Amino acid sequence: MMNVATTDINTAKPLVGGFYTASEASRLLGLSSSTMVHRWLGHGNFSPTLVKQYKETRDVGFWDLMEIRFVAYFRKQNISLQNLRKIAAKARERLDTEHPFALSNVKFKTDRKSIFSEVSREENDTSLEDMLTGQMSFYEVVEDFLAQGVVFDPTSGLAKNWRPEPNDNPHVIVDPRIAHGQPSIEPIKIPTKALFGICKAEAFSYAAAADWYEVEEEFVREAVDFELRLDG
Repeated sequence: MMNVATTDINTAKPLVGGFYTASEASRLLGLSSSTMVHRWLGHGNFSPTLVKQYKETRDVGFWDLMEIRFVAYFRKQNISLQNLRKIAAKARERLDTEHPFALSNVKFKTDRKSIFSEVSREENDTSLEDMLTGQMSFYEVVEDFLAQGVVFDPTSGLAKNWRPEPNDNPHVIVDPRIAHGQPSIEPIKIPTKALFGICKAEAFSYAAAADWYEVEEEFVREAVDFELRLDG
């Protein structure tokens, strides 16, 4: 696999640069507090780092966002931060990338699972071992869920863009090359927050908001629905 450090900086920069504040990242991922984001990124007194950033910044890049999403899901499965940090460190070395939790599950699921298993044995972590060996291959179910809506680069295997709600709001995309990574309606490349703001100002008239931007009304509906879900 290609190490991110060796890729052309013009290719890597849009994906690793800071696009989101910790608050924006926590809102987008449905986390209870931005403190969790700071903790996992090793900001301030929180260490060691779980998600390794491209540069010294308190902002969150796209690959950081994808890794935080991965970590958040495994934290919900009661996997300790200590073990996740060890898994991340081993995965960075073994998979030769700074962003092992932003990798394609298709190409690297087996390798990453072996790293999870190794740490579970070292730490005698029964919850992690149960997840890896439980009925219905729970680990694979989790990985498949995390890959939903994510497009991976076929060369590096790293996440390229993400559709948070591919079934309910299929045109909403988080792509670092569109609107600086803010959630946007892909066909028209307008942030959902901007469409929501105009619609709200127009007393939630989808038609009026659509006329303002000269776009299809369905795009306004998706943007409004997505923003309301984030705050729901």
